[in-house]
Order: sequence, then structure tokens, then C-alpha cells
Amino acid sequence: MHARALGKQELLALLPRNRDEQSRARALAKLGDPAAEPVLEQLIDWLRTNDWPVDPAQRPSLAELGAPAIPVVRRVLRARHD
Repeated sequence: MHARALGKQELLALLPRNRDEQSRARALAKLGDPAAEPVLEQLIDWLRTNDWPVDPAQRPSLAELGAPAIPVVRRVLRARHD
């Protein structure tokens, strides 16, 4: 029996709300791709700062995405965050 796929709103609710919410980051990382794809841009945005505690939970699973993640990574890196 397969678990039902989460909708984008449910995935957005799992996104870390601050730099210390490691449990949320781990929960999203466990979902993997393609389940977390609707919030991929937001997940990659968390990696812009290497020293945030949520970073270690996300980096390995996002690194496995490979080529499909390239356009999203480019978009996030080009975005201005003031």
C-alpha cells in the first residue's frame, strides 16, 4: 500500500520556518524526489547559506536530483534576496 502524495500546500507547511527547524527539513528530505518537487525551489533556497542548521538535512537529498534540478538551482541563485 502506498502513502498518498502530499499536495503543494501540505508540502509548504513542512518547509522550515526558521533556520533551526531541522525536523521539518528532515521530513522533507525523507520524502525525496519527486514527492518534494513542488517545493524544490524553496528547498534549494535554504541552501544559499551553508552554515544554517537545516542545510545538512537537505543537501544530500537535493544533490541526488541531478540534471532535473539545474534550472531550479539557476533560478534560485539568480534571484535577489535583500
